[in-house]
Amino acid sequence: MKKHLLILFLASFSMQAFSLTDISLQYSYEEQKTSTLDESKNFSETYMGNIAFILFGGTALEFNYSRTNDSIVNDSDFNLDTGAGSVTIKEVDGSVVTEVFGVGLRQSLLPRKWFIQPMLSLGYAKQISQSKNIYTYNNGGQDLEITSEGDKVEADSSYVSLSIKFKFSRRFGLTVSGRSVMPEFELSEFGRNVRYTAGISLLL
Repeated sequence: MKKHLLILFLASFSMQAFSLTDISLQYSYEEQKTSTLDESKNFSETYMGNIAFILFGGTALEFNYSRTNDSIVNDSDFNLDTGAGSVTIKEVDGSVVTEVFGVGLRQSLLPRKWFIQPMLSLGYAKQISQSKNIYTYNNGGQDLEITSEGDKVEADSSYVSLSIKFKFSRRFGLTVSGRSVMPEFELSEFGRNVRYTAGISLLL
């Protein structure tokens, strides 16, 4: 919590210290069927916000936050023996919610006046994940639910992001990004944790 408050304090101080602020709001959604009978589906939804304060030239200090919900829904019926009898499991909804708080440096690879602006970001991230499972079962003709939640898992991490902004005007544009968060600074995790998002950006 103290680290989160420190990030918010630095962001507030930076807004007063620098005249140019680049704000970006991005989103992504993906759905994948893992069964030909539509009995199992994977969902992934990500919200991300980014505030970058221009230091000099194409270099900026950035703060970002993202929230990702990865879900697997299986609605194929199966019987579970409880020892005292059997119940019919009608649906299993498993999800992992991951929050990432990041701070780092962003470097524009082309001048800001260009229509296309590729940007590379590197920095530190705090990753917090928690799993949750909801079981829907039938007992005596009545549908009931059992919910189980896992412990929160926190990891000091690093992140790298490549973004491309398409400028529609001096202040407004569209940004697409690919970002990888590497827990415990493990470079081997780079390819496993890539998220792609897109959204609007505004220069203040």
